[in-house]
Amino acid sequence: MKIPFALLDELLAPRDGEPSPPERAATWRVGLFKCADDTSQPHWGSAFDIGDELNFHQPELFGSLELE
Repeated sequence: MKIPFALLDELLAPRDGEPSPPERAATWRVGLFKCADDTSQPHWGSAFDIGDELNFHQPELFGSLELE
């Protein structure tokens, strides 16, 4: 996966009184999934367990992504 880190600069920039990276890491709760409904072989996948129901919109089941 590619993440355009230049677009994240503002989100990861230190705020007043906070240490600068790399002393500070950002941890986000994320849902990473793939939906290929309109393909010759429809398929779905998720980086984290979503339970028995095919429903990726369950924030309580999101995982953690740590940006250092």
